[in-house]
Amino acid sequence: MKHRLVLSLCVLSYVVHADHAAAQWATNGNLLSGALGTQTDPAAAPDGAGGAFVVWADNRSGDWDIFAHRVNAWGAVYWPTPQNGTPVRTGVNNHTDPQVINDGNGNAIIVWVNQNNNGATDIYANLFDGSGNFLWGPTGVALCQAQHDQHSPAVISDGSGGAIVAWTDARSNDNAQVDVYVRRIASGGGPQWTSDGVAIGTSTNAQTSPKLISDGLGGAIIVWEDNRTDGTTRDIYAQRVNSAGTVQWAANGVALVTATGDQGDIAITADGAGGAIAAWKDNRVADPHIYAQRINPSGVNQWNVDGVAVCAAVGGQIDPQVVPVGNGEVIVTWIDLRISTDANVYAQRLNSGGGALWTPNGNPVCSATGAQALSRPVADGAGGVVVTWLDGRDGNFDIYAQRVGAGGAVQWTTNGVALCTAPNNQGNPVIVGDGFGGAIVAWSDPRNGLADIYANRVSAGGSIPTAIGRTPANTLMASHSSPNPFSAQTTIEITLPGEADVNVEIFDVAGRRVRAMNVGLVGAGTTPLAFDGRDERGHPLPSGVYFCRIHAGSESLTRKMVIQR
Repeated sequence: MKHRLVLSLCVLSYVVHADHAAAQWATNGNLLSGALGTQTDPAAAPDGAGGAFVVWADNRSGDWDIFAHRVNAWGAVYWPTPQNGTPVRTGVNNHTDPQVINDGNGNAIIVWVNQNNNGATDIYANLFDGSGNFLWGPTGVALCQAQHDQHSPAVISDGSGGAIVAWTDARSNDNAQVDVYVRRIASGGGPQWTSDGVAIGTSTNAQTSPKLISDGLGGAIIVWEDNRTDGTTRDIYAQRVNSAGTVQWAANGVALVTATGDQGDIAITADGAGGAIAAWKDNRVADPHIYAQRINPSGVNQWNVDGVAVCAAVGGQIDPQVVPVGNGEVIVTWIDLRISTDANVYAQRLNSGGGALWTPNGNPVCSATGAQALSRPVADGAGGVVVTWLDGRDGNFDIYAQRVGAGGAVQWTTNGVALCTAPNNQGNPVIVGDGFGGAIVAWSDPRNGLADIYANRVSAGGSIPTAIGRTPANTLMASHSSPNPFSAQTTIEITLPGEADVNVEIFDVAGRRVRAMNVGLVGAGTTPLAFDGRDERGHPLPSGVYFCRIHAGSESLTRKMVIQR
C-alpha cells in the first residue's frame, strides 16, 4: 500500500480547482466591497484554508451596518452575496466596531457594538459558517445589554468553538466612569457566565481598552489601561478568568506597570505556558518608548518591575504590536521616531526571559523616506513575521509588507513589497497568515472617492500571486518537515536555484487531496513554508499520516508529515 501511494503521488499532475483558476490577485488588491457610502474599520481572521474572513463597518444605507466577506487564497470571494459583502447586522440604528475570529472549525465569530432604540450601545455576536450562513439567529446574540454604553470589544476563541469577549462598560455611571467586563458565548450561541458579563476591572476612575488572550484552559487573561491612581495617567493591569467565569487573581487585577507617566496602547499575546506577554507605549521619561512584561498563570510578573525596555532610542516609539514565534519568544514591532524627519518600522525579538535577541533598540523593517504608520505583524510559522504598514514614501499612504526572518534579517525587497499604491490614502491595514508563510492584508481604500474595502495577498517569497502558472526550476530541494509529528503547525524549507512559481498539495494516506495552495513566486535561496494542519474548508485535519507535494516549475518533491493531536 505504501509503495503504491508514493508511486501515485509521483505521477499526479497539479490540478487547480475551477474556482481557483478563475481568480487571481491584482497588483493593487482585489475589491471586496465598493458599495455606495463609506466602508471602513476592517478586521480580519484567517479562514484556516489560506484565505481570510474580513468584516467592516458600512454606511451604504445611511446608518452604520456590519458587512463581511470570505476571500480565498486565490483572491476569489465566495459567500452567498459575492457583490459588496454579506450583511452581518443591518437595520435601524448604528452597528459599529466589528471584530472577527476563526472559531477553530473554519467558521467566523463576529462581534460588534449594537446601538439600541434608546441610543445606548450593547455588545452582540453571531456565528457564520464557511459558506456565509448565520447560525446564531438573524440579528445575533446579545452578550451585554446593561444600562448605558458598552463599547470597544475584543474577542478570542474559547478553544471549544465559542468565544470570550471583553469590552469597556459604562453601566456604573453613564460614561463618567467606565470599567472592564468579559463574557463567554458557547459554540451553540448560548451566553455563559454572569448575565451581562463578569466584572474584571471596576476600580476607581476609568478602566478602558481591554485586550485578551486565551489561557489555554478555556479561560482568558485580560489586560487594560487603568487610571485608578490619580484619575489622569494610565497604568496597565491584568486579570485572569477561568473557563467557569471566575476571576483568578487579586480583585481588580494585578499591575503590570505603575511607573510614573502614562502607559497605554497595549498589545498582548500568549507566552505558550498559560501566561501572557504584553507590550505598551510608555511615557515614564520625556520620549515615549516601548516596554514589555510577562505574567505567569498565577498572576506573577516574570520580568523587571514595571517591565523591560524593548526600545528606548532617542526620539520616541509608538504603536507596539506583539506576536508569539515559539519557545516563549515574541517579536515586537512598532513605529519609530528616532529619525526626526521620518517615522519608520522597527522590530525586536525577546526571549522567554525578556532579553533582546537582535540589535539593541531593534532592527529596521522599513526605513524608507516619508512616514510609515500602523505596523501590523503576523507570525510566518517559521520563527519570523510578516509585517504590513501604511507607507508615505510617495506622498500618499500606500500599503507595504515585509517578511522578517527568525534572525532579524528582512527577507524581501529592501523597505518592503508594495501591496497597493493606488491613488489617495489607504488606511487601517489588517493582516492574517495564509498558512504557508505568506499573508493576506485588507484595508480601507478611497481610490474611487469614498472608502471601499480591498485586500491583497503576499506569498512566502514576497510576491503577489497575480496569476497561477509555472516558471522553470532547475533543481528543487526541500527539507523534511519540522516538527514532525506536529499538532498545530510544521515547516518545510525549500531551496531554489532561481525564481519559480511554487504550489503545494497535501494528501491524506488514502491519496485524497485535502488542501491545495498556490504559494506564489518564490525567489532563489531557501524559503520556509509553514503548514497549519488544516483542510480546504479550514477545518483541522485529524491525526494521521499526510504527504506534502511541493511543485516548483516543472519539478516536484514529496515529504511525509504526521499530525498528532
